[in-house]
Amino acid sequence: MNQRAHAPLIALLLASVAFDASAQQPAAQLKPGLIAVARDENRSVTFIAPSPNFALTPQQSLHPQLAPAFKAEWRGLLRVLRAGTYTLTAEAPVFVGEHDAHGQPIELTAGVHPFRITFERKTNVPVRLQLLWQSEHFAREPVPASAFAHTTEPRELAASTKLARGRELFEDFGCASCHRPESSAIARRMGPDLSDVGARLSSHWLRKWLADPQHFRTNTPMPALSLMEPDRADIAAFLASLTGTNAAPPEPAITPESTTKGKERAAAIGCAACHGEGGVSLDGLGSKWRSAGRLARFLADPLAVNSHGRMPSLDLKPDESAALAAHLFQSRNTAFEAPVLRGFDGDRVRGRILVQYRGCLNCHTLRENGVAVQSHHGAPTLKLLAPNKGCLSGRPSGFAAHYALAAADRDALNAFIASPDVSPAPTHDFARLAKQLNCASCHELNGPAKLAFEANQSPPPLTDAANKLRASWLNEVLLNHKRVRPWMTLRMPHFGEPARPLTTLFAASAGAEPGEGERISPLPTPQLATAAKSLGPGEDGYACITCHDFKGRRSVGDLRGPDMVEMHARIRGDWLRRWLLDPGRIQQGTAMPAYFSELPRAQAMEKVDLLARTLAAGRDLPLPDGLDAPPKDFKLVAHDEVVVHRSFINDSSPRSIAVGFPGGLSCVFDAEACRLRYAWTGGFLDVEPLWTGRGGGNAKTVGQRVFTAANSFPLRFGAPDAEPKQVAFKGYTLVKSPLGAVEAVEFRFEADGSPVKQTLAKSRSGGLEMRFDLGARTNDAWFAATDSDKARVSSPDGEFQDGLLVVRGARATKFIVRIEPR
Repeated sequence: MNQRAHAPLIALLLASVAFDASAQQPAAQLKPGLIAVARDENRSVTFIAPSPNFALTPQQSLHPQLAPAFKAEWRGLLRVLRAGTYTLTAEAPVFVGEHDAHGQPIELTAGVHPFRITFERKTNVPVRLQLLWQSEHFAREPVPASAFAHTTEPRELAASTKLARGRELFEDFGCASCHRPESSAIARRMGPDLSDVGARLSSHWLRKWLADPQHFRTNTPMPALSLMEPDRADIAAFLASLTGTNAAPPEPAITPESTTKGKERAAAIGCAACHGEGGVSLDGLGSKWRSAGRLARFLADPLAVNSHGRMPSLDLKPDESAALAAHLFQSRNTAFEAPVLRGFDGDRVRGRILVQYRGCLNCHTLRENGVAVQSHHGAPTLKLLAPNKGCLSGRPSGFAAHYALAAADRDALNAFIASPDVSPAPTHDFARLAKQLNCASCHELNGPAKLAFEANQSPPPLTDAANKLRASWLNEVLLNHKRVRPWMTLRMPHFGEPARPLTTLFAASAGAEPGEGERISPLPTPQLATAAKSLGPGEDGYACITCHDFKGRRSVGDLRGPDMVEMHARIRGDWLRRWLLDPGRIQQGTAMPAYFSELPRAQAMEKVDLLARTLAAGRDLPLPDGLDAPPKDFKLVAHDEVVVHRSFINDSSPRSIAVGFPGGLSCVFDAEACRLRYAWTGGFLDVEPLWTGRGGGNAKTVGQRVFTAANSFPLRFGAPDAEPKQVAFKGYTLVKSPLGAVEAVEFRFEADGSPVKQTLAKSRSGGLEMRFDLGARTNDAWFAATDSDKARVSSPDGEFQDGLLVVRGARATKFIVRIEPR
């Protein structure tokens, strides 16, 4: 049960129920979490913990200031909403009041009760602590964080709070980029890549920015450097010369209509989560970027510029990024637009030297002609830093960077430098990373979300996500753009690699079993047809398809819930059973009906188990009654997996196979010619000409074509210009992920009798990846392709020379070609 579910009942119960005298506390005095006191051989720390739960590997500790061997005690209050007989269990002694409550049924009145739990770890072995409870009112479950509270906060709490703030600032300001820490748990936050910064940003803006970054954006982590005006001119001249190799993108039309559309889109997709009041300001972007087209390209793929940054990808379609750019480009900061006076242009060569020696490349990457430019700036490691010196001085001098630090923040950083981390601590790492990525702006996480949304646009709560979601699903969502609610206008951001630790931190911070949790065995195939009828609206059905999508088909009602065939891949079995039994206990106000909560427990669990085993069939589930009507919308969309459609399609043969990838990338493979014809971005296919009227028309691509292959066969054997005389298509196979979703398509054909496998997949950067397997070959082969004005062709297995990639013969000849939209 999450905190939002508890809150109204807590207020009511605390106001109206008679508690034990020792348990009475005015509701206004209650604060969330428990007071934890932990110590190792050298020090003691006091901090607030949402719960006593954790899971640690041998090298990890409960707190970053402690060694892996420690003793800990959590004290506070346990909230009980309904009087009854409760049984609490954990891998540690548990006390309610003065009673030893571990594993012992105990009668508790409604209200709050003094609570204590202790734990000792003597050796560096994996340990896990998760407090569970059960009563006659509900089945065994983890005690939610909303059940814990405290009142008085000890004075010792201030010291650990200051250290935690200093640790947070150390990462936020990228201090680890210069002052390397011993702890690998301290992240090195990098700034944007500078390889093509001159093509992206205005040269006038660059020079003004170097003089005073905080004047443009008050909360920027970029410091002002101790530079004379000629030095800034030289650095700006060098940076302005870094234009990269990408052609200029198309410029969006900036009209009242496009800017209005961009403003509306910014509100709909949730930009305010990070750029709202108190967030990262978007003022003045029109003065910063060289053009709206450059800004649109950045918005389409921010991680290409800064893979370590806090600006995520929102999987924008080309028209969306163009509209957003048109809107944002209208904002100006004229102080950053003043042109450079004649004779003060700066020396590019000297600027390059300054960039290498003044520390710029400690925080920024830079490649020239594909080769990384190295930093020649040294700085003391974290353990050698002296408090109140250098950057942390009240008045930095010399080459020290100038940060806009409040006195309290400078004090916190000094405290952390004097006492840096000793061990990785996943419970603290999770809280810090979730804050850095602004998860609680949109999601409920041990408290209500910062932003409010309409019911059908509200993101799922994260409070109980560790006990709910499988690690493989979390990994797909965080790293592979998997989305369970693709119809929402609010976008789940894609942070890339910085979000990877969350997959394990979710479970570690909640003391949940790591990995996949319980997997429920599906019903035997002969029983599935009958069982699947329960998902429909029949007499014995639960009408699940009224609110839930099914195999990509939208629900038949007005509400839309997650696709039912993906539930087993997403949700741990024990959580699913608890949810089916009593969904309102886990999430108050949910539209999910409680079909079984009023039945006798044994009968309810029997029905819950049958439904859970039905859902465990996943994509093997037969279509329930009520979902066999033809679609009303003739536009095919690739939501959460690759969609393959054999079709008549323009500019290709009648034996065409269209492949749509989630995120708006699509392509056509010509099965007659055995080669890729073209690729486009935007939507997938409009099949109305095929499915309406007399039919027989060509499907229409939805979006913008970014690549068209030459009218020749790309593979050559024996000589660079020797195209095969005969090709023969042999079929294709859908390649599925471990979760069962289609993630690629493997085409098989022969070229002059030689077998070829060509797999079409989506690259990590969002482009088209073609993986070739030519089998055992002793002679060389070639692949022909050239860039287009909207896409670049490349290969990690070699460089294209004059439009040809040479593939050296090998026992197993495999290579990759990528087509990346610009």
